[in-house]
Amino acid sequence: MKKITKTLLGISAMLLPLSLMAGEIKYSQNQESVISKGLSFNITGTINKKPMKGLYGTWSIDGKDLWVDKHTFISNPEKIKTGDKISVLANNQYGKLFAIRIN
Repeated sequence: MKKITKTLLGISAMLLPLSLMAGEIKYSQNQESVISKGLSFNITGTINKKPMKGLYGTWSIDGKDLWVDKHTFISNPEKIKTGDKISVLANNQYGKLFAIRIN
């Protein structure tokens, strides 16, 4: 009986990491997609609000607030203005959305 218990514990110890890796999912829902290993979102929408001076700070895309900082890649930053339709790849960190790429 002890051998069976040890064997089952050994098997479950090997299966636990596999089940955690299986939790890394890919799906899309309502124009947002969870990419892999966490919560990355692809958001397409209209810019409702962006910082008055410069590009860094809080942007609002279809009512969703996201942070843009020096690590965000912005294609054609000089042409982006409020009211434009854009596509954003963002990461959810600490309960906030941080923009990775803005097209």
